[in-house]
Amino acid sequence: MTVELRYKQGDQIGGKYIVHSALAGGMSEVYLCLEKNNNRPFALKTLQAKYFNNSRFLESFKLEAGIWSSLGKHPNIVRCHYLDELDNIPFLFLEWVSSDQNKGTDLSSWIKQRPLSLRMALDILADLCRGLIYAQEKQAGIVHRDLKPGNILMGQSHTAKITDFGIAKIIEATGIKSNSFLKKDIFVSDGTPEYMAPEQWLRQELDYRTDIYALGCILFEMLTGDHLFGKIPRDKLREKHLHSSIPDFAVQLNLPFTVKRLLEGCLAKKKEDRFPSLQALYQEVVNFYISKYGEAPRELVANQDFSYADYSNRGATYLDLGMYQEALLDINKALEFTQSEALIYSNRGRVYMNLKEYEAARNDFEKALALEPDNANYHNNLANLYLELKDYDSALEYYNLAIELDPKLAYLYSNKARIYDHSGDYTSALVCLNRAVNLEPTDAKYLHDRSIIYSKLNQQENALSDCNKALTMRPYEAAFYSSRGLIYQKLQDYPLALQEFARALQLNSQDSITYYQRASLFNKLGRSTEAIADLNTAIELKPDHADAYLELSGAYYVLGNKKKAVEVLDTLISMKPDNSSAFHNRSCYYSDLQMFNEALRDANRALELEPDLLYTHNIRGCIFSELGDYESALMDFNRALEMNSEYAKAYSNRGNTFWKLNRDNEALSDYFQAIHFNPADGIAYFSIGRIYLKYGMLHDSLPFLEKANQLGFSEAAAYIARINEALPENSAQ
Repeated sequence: MTVELRYKQGDQIGGKYIVHSALAGGMSEVYLCLEKNNNRPFALKTLQAKYFNNSRFLESFKLEAGIWSSLGKHPNIVRCHYLDELDNIPFLFLEWVSSDQNKGTDLSSWIKQRPLSLRMALDILADLCRGLIYAQEKQAGIVHRDLKPGNILMGQSHTAKITDFGIAKIIEATGIKSNSFLKKDIFVSDGTPEYMAPEQWLRQELDYRTDIYALGCILFEMLTGDHLFGKIPRDKLREKHLHSSIPDFAVQLNLPFTVKRLLEGCLAKKKEDRFPSLQALYQEVVNFYISKYGEAPRELVANQDFSYADYSNRGATYLDLGMYQEALLDINKALEFTQSEALIYSNRGRVYMNLKEYEAARNDFEKALALEPDNANYHNNLANLYLELKDYDSALEYYNLAIELDPKLAYLYSNKARIYDHSGDYTSALVCLNRAVNLEPTDAKYLHDRSIIYSKLNQQENALSDCNKALTMRPYEAAFYSSRGLIYQKLQDYPLALQEFARALQLNSQDSITYYQRASLFNKLGRSTEAIADLNTAIELKPDHADAYLELSGAYYVLGNKKKAVEVLDTLISMKPDNSSAFHNRSCYYSDLQMFNEALRDANRALELEPDLLYTHNIRGCIFSELGDYESALMDFNRALEMNSEYAKAYSNRGNTFWKLNRDNEALSDYFQAIHFNPADGIAYFSIGRIYLKYGMLHDSLPFLEKANQLGFSEAAAYIARINEALPENSAQ
């Protein structure tokens, strides 16, 4: 099937990289490009569009950047500079290998023309060994897993360069821990059948000897022009690789016996019968080469030392991948070379910010700004820092300075909108995001951000429209599906909302926020058991997810497991002793359990942390009332009503306290206020009826008691029966 490439020759990727040529292979697309401003060559690699709908492929692609760029610079490895996103697509920026136009780009195209001479084949085999040995030194236990002629690029100097380390797998050596970006729990057998070792076919653990087997297949193909076992079906290939001996061709081609020994040392069925190391294979090749040609295999000598730019670029890639400790190591090495590059300080500041080392971040951002005071991005960095520190005035000042320096940078308006979002000024946030979208109408992020603000403004149709557009551009973005789920939830289309959350989790099963959002909807729908399952997963993924603990506690409480509800809050408070919501909720639970002293203690702590908690003043008022401290109770209810004069529950609860104090007129006034602001308050209707009944006003009392009964307050039924018996017209009947 023909792959429809996203770009063609002459197109610009991200407005910066002019496409010279384009090709597709396997799961990938590769574009050979020149940077528009300085003609620097890059090979930009990304996944084909269809694979972005699969979280496994997308995660593997991002993992590729970490593995590959960590290998650094070597003449026999295609260099990976960094990962960046252009046109809403993640790209690996690779070394552009300039090839011999007469022979083609990769070793496969060379072999298709004719088999290689023995000397050329040995030169290439030596190159491949050197590249793999270097990779082993950089990443202990690395296995390429898909060595084949198509993954070996040939430069104009006829030097072989290994590419596509994206499916490499680190196998942990004894006593060596995996790097933070590597999967530890899967042994994957991915490869190309013609070059797969027996252990790959059998899905057994792989190591460097798996690559040695592939090198044997490649050597055979270079010398004969054909695959080791020819072109046969996959099922027969499996049997051949597992059980068949190496075809004997050395005599026919008049090759030395040593070639057969090389092949046997590579292609043994059992790993332990192959060369004991890549170094051993390389030494065998070198010794044979010297004995036959009187000199060592040619070797491209290149400056392998990293410059500050190399360390800086790799550090930036680690930063984008969330590998902050690795990023810090490389950026610090870059700063050993030079202290005059603002970008290096900027990147280190971003690392420190992600590590929540805010003072160190501020120092680096200020150094970057001192070196380049007119750089809008460095003002933006400081604004982002102040935003995270909730210093909104300083953040706004720096965003405005950045916009003044470069008013056409869309991300500045998007970031500025976050200030207004945090402060609840959604109208101003929308103005900023409209500007961002106008500047970059094809950027999915800005459309997604605007959809969130539209939703907060209760403009759900506009929110849905923007979210749909964003998903058209980036159909692999799990967070966009989560946002659309929240929009459907607000539209009360709960089945569609659940469908969107499920899609988001299919794309990213490690997203604790989406599990939390779906659990909140389950709780709303009365599906507490499902909510608990999702919340436990959310907490497992993010053990400090405070909102998930609060929601989990509520789910247990709804199920009647009050003890478990309190235990969950105990855990949260032990982790986050400054979480006022946890103290408030536990105060409510203790109050329901008639543990009023404990309830009062927690309410006091919540209000110490946040003095203006409306609902906590109300609950503390109820606790004081239960403890007989009516004056303190009235003070709390009064404070709650100062904060919100339409708070029906506070009127109802203050009315109860007035009732206990026999201040019936004030109680009656509060109950009427309660039903004014909440016509469904059955307790307030009952309380009014009860006061009228106290004064013998049976006819006035009855309709309020009947209304309370209709609203589900069952205690009213007994009072209604007593009144009906007492009324003369009913007694006469």
